[in-house]
Amino acid sequence: ELERLRTDQKKYKIVFEQSSDAILIVDPETFQAIDFNEQAAAMLGYTPDEFRNLKVFDYEALESPEEIRRNAERILKQGQAEFETRMRTKDSRIRDIRVKIRVIEIGGKKVFHNIFKDITDLKRNEAALRESKDKLQIIFDNAPAIMLLVNEDSEILKINETGLIAAGRPMEETVELRNGDVMN
Repeated sequence: ELERLRTDQKKYKIVFEQSSDAILIVDPETFQAIDFNEQAAAMLGYTPDEFRNLKVFDYEALESPEEIRRNAERILKQGQAEFETRMRTKDSRIRDIRVKIRVIEIGGKKVFHNIFKDITDLKRNEAALRESKDKLQIIFDNAPAIMLLVNEDSEILKINETGLIAAGRPMEETVELRNGDVMN
C-alpha cells in the first residue's frame, strides 16, 4: 500500500511539473499559492521565488480584491468554476487567461486547485479572423461583379447584390437555385 502511494505521488508530481498549463494550489483565505508548477510563474514572467510571494490580487487585472473575495466565497460553495480573465505579468503586459478551479481538501483544509491556460494568442487570432471575415464580407457584398458562394452540389448558398440584380430575383428565391439556374 505504501509503495502504491509513493508511485501515485510520483505520477502526480510528474503531471504537475510537466504540464504546459499553469497549476496552482491557492489558499482561499490568504489568496497566496501554497504550491505551483514552474509554468505558473513563467506564464506571468516571474521566477518561482518571486511568484511564491505574490497573492492573486497582485496579478489579477480585471477584478478588485473585493470582487475576488466574493467570487472565492461563491466558488467555495459551488465547488468549482471556469471562466476567462486577464492577468498582469511582471512587466505589466496583460494576458488573457482561461481559469479552471476546483475546491479540494488538503490536510483537512479546503483549497483551490487552479489550472491557468494562456489564451492571449488564441484571442488575438480569433479577432484577426473576425476582422478578415468582415473585410471579405464587405468585398463580397459590394463587388461590381456577380459573386456566388455555392456548395459541392452547386446549390447557391449566397449571392451578392450585383448577382441579385442580374438574376432579377429576390435572395430567398435565388439561394434555392443551382448555379446554372440563376440567369434562367
